[in-house]
Amino acid sequence: MANKNWLNKESEILKMQKILTRSWCKKERSQNPEHWKRRADSFYSLYKYLSHFPVHDTPNHELINSLITIPHIAVTAAELYMKGFLISKRKTPNEVKLFLHNLSKLRKECFKISKDERFNNKDLVYFIDVESPLFTLNGGIRYPHIRVGTWGTQTECALNLLKTIIEEEIN
Repeated sequence: MANKNWLNKESEILKMQKILTRSWCKKERSQNPEHWKRRADSFYSLYKYLSHFPVHDTPNHELINSLITIPHIAVTAAELYMKGFLISKRKTPNEVKLFLHNLSKLRKECFKISKDERFNNKDLVYFIDVESPLFTLNGGIRYPHIRVGTWGTQTECALNLLKTIIEEEIN
């Protein structure tokens, strides 16, 4: 009986994964910069929350350490903001996909297309070109011998700047 319940749960999980994959990949959504901004906003909100409570207690009194999660969430928010910006500048989703997760190339492309000097802001450049590769390149912080940055004030400034730029572009 227990084995059958496990199979039912597994099939339900697979169904949900298919539904989520379909909804995130719809062509009309991926061509809408507002969609990218909303996705980035959710990661940015989570980043802000977790950075205030990096180690916290759950209702079951289990300690949760978010210090490894925070950089991933910050990098994801930045990536989505910049990809949304490129979509707003008439790049196609397929063109945006070619950047993969290379935030430095994304930042440089955003500047090249817009000539907006804010993409060369010192906090943004530091966050994108110095800190984010620690997470994204060659396995990043998944490996304990690589030391990550502080993910503090500069990260917050960089994400606020990206959020402002895409909001201005969309509105």
